[in-house]
Amino acid sequence: MYRGIPYWETETPHEIRTDKIWLTHYPKAGRCQIATVWHNQEGPQRGKTVTLAVEDLVAHPEACAVLRQFLTAVEDQGEVSHGL
Repeated sequence: MYRGIPYWETETPHEIRTDKIWLTHYPKAGRCQIATVWHNQEGPQRGKTVTLAVEDLVAHPEACAVLRQFLTAVEDQGEVSHGL
């Protein structure tokens, strides 16, 4: 088990925030976090978060297949709604 400096303290992530989710990708660390978004007086905050790890997905190709199917469905829906 790795016991170094936490990746979220050393790496600047790529982040996308929508009305409902906060997607954070740490490419060097091989991590992708998906969090719910909730709002308080301080503005948008992260809620419950799930972290996807590259090594876990590599060890479980069936999980990659499910994610691939989901992303394909998203792309297909986008093509339909944008008339592509």
